[in-house]
Amino acid sequence: MEHCRDHCIGMLTSEPGHPWQNPAEKRIGTLGNMVIANMRETGMPMQYHNWMQLWCGDVHHVLSSKNLGYQNPLGYSTGHTTDISKF
Repeated sequence: MEHCRDHCIGMLTSEPGHPWQNPAEKRIGTLGNMVIANMRETGMPMQYHNWMQLWCGDVHHVLSSKNLGYQNPLGYSTGHTTDISKF
């Protein structure tokens, strides 16, 4: 709570058992679906699940978003053009 106050971050609570009230839950589900789809497509063994999560998170940060004016989240937050050559 102190960290949020120091950085002027608004906090909301949701009712227990109602995950749809938390907008982050949908994003987590979307990322989880991306991980599962990529693991199936590549035939990656389950022991590398964590690496696929990291990779999907990196890819998500460089994909453009209509909500951000067709910029990617990383470029939008830093103000710099993101290098996507590794992808």
